[in-house]
Amino acid sequence: MIYFIPYITPAVASAAVFRIIFSNRPDSLANQVSKGMGMGTQQWLLEPKGIFQMLAEPLDVALPAWAAGPSLALVVIIIYSVWTYVGYDTVIFLAGLGAIPNELYEAAKIDGGSRWAIFRHITLPLLSPTTFFLSLIAVIGTFKAFNHIWVLRHASALGTTDTASIVIFNEFFRNSRFGYASAMAFVLFAIILSLTLVQNRIASKRVFSMVSQTQEREAGPWGSAAEVVTTSGRPPKPINFPRMFAYAILILGAVVARCCRWRGW
Repeated sequence: MIYFIPYITPAVASAAVFRIIFSNRPDSLANQVSKGMGMGTQQWLLEPKGIFQMLAEPLDVALPAWAAGPSLALVVIIIYSVWTYVGYDTVIFLAGLGAIPNELYEAAKIDGGSRWAIFRHITLPLLSPTTFFLSLIAVIGTFKAFNHIWVLRHASALGTTDTASIVIFNEFFRNSRFGYASAMAFVLFAIILSLTLVQNRIASKRVFSMVSQTQEREAGPWGSAAEVVTTSGRPPKPINFPRMFAYAILILGAVVARCCRWRGW
């Protein structure tokens, strides 16, 4: 329960606490820990320099711009995200571990399997659906992250902490570039949809499913699992991804138009 508290805590409140902890004041908690480790006072959320660039400066090593790494301000936001979601991921993984039958572990031990062999050939494959779900949620959540970044961002970071959702919000509400922001929202939606489809395609080959294995055994010599007749007596219909994409575009366009009409634009 303690590890799950960061996930259920309101993002604005927890981000405000992180903003105080990683303040650039010399007496802040993060700077006290940094001085105790001999690294001196840091700017944290106000620092636009890359983390690798900061590590290379004392060594008099010049790094190219592409190798500077994420800014220190962005590293703080990454730490916040890891702290927030580690409890949620742990609970989901524990649920996935609880769903693995104990008979498989007992049979592997009887056959003389080592701990590494059991983990590699039993635990890891049966946890692949859980890993796929968490990775999919993480990718989508990264692109649509807004609340905690809005609280933790600072102008001194020179935009190194701004994500796509932050840029779209600024263009829409601050710069009043409604068409440009709407186009960026559609592009972001297309990127997220494309990455989701790619992950689903990869998961169809690599993610283990006990249901699909059962269907293949039931199909036997009469066909593959995709040809098994469902309980309704009809074969399953293939997913029409272009039609789903068109419907999603229409729904998103209707939502944007309704918001513009509601605000009198």
